[in-house]
This record gives sequence, structure tokens and C-alpha cells, in this order.
Amino acid sequence: MKSSSLIPIRPLLTNVLGGCWLLAAGLALAMVHDAPAWAHEGHGDGGHGGGMADMDHHHDQPVVVPAGQLPTVRLTMHPEPDNGWYLNLETTNFMFAPAHAGGKAVMGEGHAHLYVDGEEVDRIYGPDEFMMPLSPGQHLVEVDLNTNDHHPYKGSDGRLAGDRYKVVIPEGGGPFPPVTQTHAYQLKDGALVGADETLRVKEGDVVALRWSTDKPVQLHLHGYDVETDLTPEMDTTILFVANMVGRYPIERHGANEATVLYLEVRP
Repeated sequence: MKSSSLIPIRPLLTNVLGGCWLLAAGLALAMVHDAPAWAHEGHGDGGHGGGMADMDHHHDQPVVVPAGQLPTVRLTMHPEPDNGWYLNLETTNFMFAPAHAGGKAVMGEGHAHLYVDGEEVDRIYGPDEFMMPLSPGQHLVEVDLNTNDHHPYKGSDGRLAGDRYKVVIPEGGGPFPPVTQTHAYQLKDGALVGADETLRVKEGDVVALRWSTDKPVQLHLHGYDVETDLTPEMDTTILFVANMVGRYPIERHGANEATVLYLEVRP
């Protein structure tokens, strides 16, 4: 009678399972040991399928990275014919990673959070997004780039990986007209740098004024009664319809009030 060639099952399973457990434990310890210094641990929400109640991460501890490695985002708002908005997010040093949302932080990848009037309304997992219509009045629309575990990126120089719009929706509703004029301005110590003191547009033009500043300042567009706070952390674009003819100052408010630019709307 020939001897059996079968290998005993229980010892084999014990050895295999024990080896797998040791391997998994070793990998886990290695991952913790090798975690990058910029990663902020333990605050993901476990995925991107949560409801609105758990979406407010706007004040989470930021992940600070060297200024030269900070991801950047440039938000452009395009009005849609159906009265909504098409949002385009142009980024650098960044890759959208929807499959990793809620997971481990990886340098240079993640998603964006979208805020309207200070309230988080959506998360964006690619460069293009549709946003619902805005009601008549003034609205602050902001995006910031976040790690997979929902922590905003921040540069060592204090700059945030974000962008914002101050949008003025005319009374009466209806689709917002397409942008016809876009201008960029820089303030240094509260004064306009390298630009004419008067911006001339035509009545009915849709104007986008993009502002950057080295110090916090409040701007007030008189006549249209648009006020917005500018900060060095991110740029701000004021978007409005030039529907009132006249010459209007854009003033810097505060201790040393002054006119930084004139808006001249011609018929």
C-alpha cells in the first residue's frame, strides 16, 4: 500500500495565515514610518459620498507645503444659457484624484471644495463642474484645493490654494450674459501697480475685474455698491454687468481711504 502524498491542511493554513498577518503588520508599520511630513493624519471622512451635513471642512487644519510646491487653481465662471454656471478649474502642481477621495493624503493630488456665501455646497473631482443658478444680489463663490482627506493646501508663505469670485446678479433673473471684458489689477501697499487709473467700458458690458494684493484691503465700487475684502491668501474677481452709465470710483476703505481706480461706463 502506497503512502499518501497529501500535505496536512491545518499546519499549512496556520503557516500561511500567520505569514500574511506578519507581512501586513510590517507594511502598515512601514507606511506609518514613511508618511510624508506634510501629511495631516486621521481626519478623512471615509469617502466622498457623505451628505451635506458632514461637508463643512472649510476650517480644517491646512497642510502646509513649501511655497514653490503649492498647488494653484484659477477659477473661471462661465454663464450657461439655462441660467446656471459652468466652472472651470485650471490647476498647477495638482492632479484630481476622485478614486482616492477620503483616503490617504498624497502630495499634489486631491479634489476641490466649492463654497457659496461661506457655505460648502459641493466637492469637485475634475477641472469642469456645473453650478446651479445664483439668486439676484451679491454672492461670494470660492474654491480651494484639498488633500484626499479634506485638508486645504497652504503655502509656507501663507498663500492658499484657492480662488474666489464676487458675483453681482442683476434683479429680474434670467441667464447671466457672457463676459465681454476681463482685466487684472495688482495692489501693493494699497496702491494700484502698473495700470491706468481709469477703466472704460460700454453700457451692457459684462466685466470681470481680477484683483491681487499684498495686504488685506476692502474695496468698494461706488454706484454699483459692491464691496469685497481682498486678501493676500488668494485672488478675487469681481464680476458684474455695467448697466449704469457714469464715472464711478473704486475706493480702498480703511484707515487711509483712497480711490484706486475709476470705472467709466459709456453709452
